[in-house]
Amino acid sequence: MLGIYLVVCACNKGREVDTDPTQPTITLTLPTNNEVYTSGDSIKIKGTVTDNSLHELRLTITNNANGNILYHLEISVHELLSYDFDQGWKSIATAGTDATVRVEAEDHGNHTVEKEVTVHLNP
Repeated sequence: MLGIYLVVCACNKGREVDTDPTQPTITLTLPTNNEVYTSGDSIKIKGTVTDNSLHELRLTITNNANGNILYHLEISVHELLSYDFDQGWKSIATAGTDATVRVEAEDHGNHTVEKEVTVHLNP
């Protein structure tokens, strides 16, 4: 029980007055906007997120035609100043469709920022 208490108390997110005016910064290197992939290709989500007190990073790929989430990953970047991400998802498409790749970063000051690009998936 003590271990759970220590973990819960270790994160100050949401319990303090916002004294952090700085939003996280996301640099998205891959994929590029309007990049085309064929089923079986690996879609690389690569870049860097920086802030003076990062909390969480979310990577999501959503099918634009039906809103289905094709890929989702949450990465704890608790208290880091910078984090390089390099993840991949193997494209599975039975029909041509556009998809949105979203990178979302949140810091301990309750600031959330996102970067999005659209890619096209071919069968």
